[in-house]
Amino acid sequence: MVVTMRTASVGTTGIELSAIGLGGFELGESAADVPAAGAAIAAAMESGVNWVDTADEYHATANESVIGEAMGGLQERPLISSKRWPDGDSFTPAGIHAGCRDSLKRLGVDHLDIYFLHWPDDQIPLQESWGAMVELADQGLVRAIGLSNYTLAQIEACHAARPVDVIQDGLSLVDYPENRHKVAACGWQGIAAVIYEPLASGLLAGVYAGAADVRARWGEDVDTYEFFGRLFGPGHEARSMALAAELSRVAEQRGVGMAQLAIAWVLAQPGVTSAICGSSNPAHVSSNSAAAGIELDDDALAELEAVMRLGPAFA
Repeated sequence: MVVTMRTASVGTTGIELSAIGLGGFELGESAADVPAAGAAIAAAMESGVNWVDTADEYHATANESVIGEAMGGLQERPLISSKRWPDGDSFTPAGIHAGCRDSLKRLGVDHLDIYFLHWPDDQIPLQESWGAMVELADQGLVRAIGLSNYTLAQIEACHAARPVDVIQDGLSLVDYPENRHKVAACGWQGIAAVIYEPLASGLLAGVYAGAADVRARWGEDVDTYEFFGRLFGPGHEARSMALAAELSRVAEQRGVGMAQLAIAWVLAQPGVTSAICGSSNPAHVSSNSAAAGIELDDDALAELEAVMRLGPAFA
């Protein structure tokens, strides 16, 4: 049985995104990953999820290929969001056009539902890159265009030239609190906002016992990752773990999963359209998707606000 999940509009594009999106990165990078990726996508769609997010940079383009192969075995494909990574001349107009067409080939589709500039590129003027994105939309190769990890000023500059349909940014109870204002401001202007890392790379799912456990799961080079420094760097680990413990307590008290409560909080933030939840485990996919059905009242939101302030960002 397919579950019905609430959706929200992406600008004036006619696209309706489910409140949960499936993060593609976790779906893998090789042909051996295709069956599991297909099972995860199918589980997501049965749970009411109607879109998958990926990027040309994920696993050096291989993630798009895995998703494309996996969708070939499905009776109905989800909406697809992808992103163009800044590298050399990739953000020139020619580079953006070429990158979009390469993504279409890897994904096996004739258009992308959403296409983002992934990160700012200080080598190419943003207005040139944004102009190329507009051309892709005008040509029907993409249905909606957006910006990921850009400042509010950059978003508004592009929006004045041609409406930005959607942004993508990080936000969770323990990380990226500064993005709440940007997301809300975009919402006021009719710009959709999809959120990555609502579970803070697993911390808010209760999968880590501490920094040593993160290293064991991710490898020693995790110390070079930005999220690790923010959440488990010097002076941060104790506060992050205290926040996770308190979130677990609140979730148990309210009779919901810890991860579900964290995702529900993200979905309740002003301006948020959808939260991206990545997993190749169908059971986890279904559980995360159920967070869209959790309604948080004012008391719950106030309690979670107090939980958030235990984190390292508020030290």
